[in-house]
Amino acid sequence: MAEGLDKQDWEALREAGTEQDAPSGQVLVREGATGGSLFVILSGTVAITRGGRRVGGLGEGDLFGEVALLEGGARTASAIVEQDARVLVVPASAVRALFDSRPALRDRMLREAQARLLA
Repeated sequence: MAEGLDKQDWEALREAGTEQDAPSGQVLVREGATGGSLFVILSGTVAITRGGRRVGGLGEGDLFGEVALLEGGARTASAIVEQDARVLVVPASAVRALFDSRPALRDRMLREAQARLLA
C-alpha cells in the first residue's frame, strides 16, 4: 500500500496520528473487534492472522486497519507485533476527515481494502 500514497497523503496521516512503541507479541488489532484506528508501521514487523492462522506479514511503510474503517464493520483479521515496532495510530474520526478532504486517498485505500478482501 505504501507505494500508492503520495507525499501529501503521508504527511496528512502523520499529522493526524500519534506514534507509539509496540513490543513483540502485542496484539494491535483483534479479529472481530470494531475498527477504531488506522495503523502505519514505521518500523518492525506485524503478523496478520485470521482464525488463529498467519495469513501474511507487514513491515515498514505498510498500513492496516483500513478495511474495518472503510466498510464500517468488524476487523477482518488480527495484527500481532512480530518484531518490536513503532506504529502511527490514526483515529477513525481523523481518517474519515482525511477521506472527506482527500478523496483520492479514500479511493486508493478502498482499492487496497478490496484487494485484501479478495486475497
